[in-house]
Amino acid sequence: MDLGDTIPERKYDVILHFGARTLIGNSINAPYEYFQDGLALTVRFLEKARVDKSIFVFPTSGSIDEPTNPYSLSKKEGLEWIILYKNLYSIKSVILKLFNTYGETSRKGAVYLFTKAALTGEEIPVYGGGDQVRDFVHVNDLVNCVVDIVNGKISRRI
Repeated sequence: MDLGDTIPERKYDVILHFGARTLIGNSINAPYEYFQDGLALTVRFLEKARVDKSIFVFPTSGSIDEPTNPYSLSKKEGLEWIILYKNLYSIKSVILKLFNTYGETSRKGAVYLFTKAALTGEEIPVYGGGDQVRDFVHVNDLVNCVVDIVNGKISRRI
């Protein structure tokens, strides 16, 4: 769904807001588009969740801790809007803080870049002192988690 699209007039029990542009580098070249797809669309869906009394599911990323680009900032501000809606309107939400999601068809991200470098004999870049710990989430595990949220098997909310 794009920002200008009409949300169908029906009640939703759960709103899954996984729509966003995800390439951090591209966000620097297209900040307004990332604002529109990231923050403006998030607030629009939050308002629908408020009216419908829906559970709002929102993925965010590890890059929100210290935003250095439009993508990360829109995700951080989206989280702040969710907290505001929770405090003002008692909206129910589930926040998924995802790091390095990957799958068989991935063509970007840490797992893809590390695997490609290892298979082609390229040097794998390590930033910082090399003592960082990273989490990796397979897309199938993410799908199973979302299905459990929709089916009420996971109810921990902010």
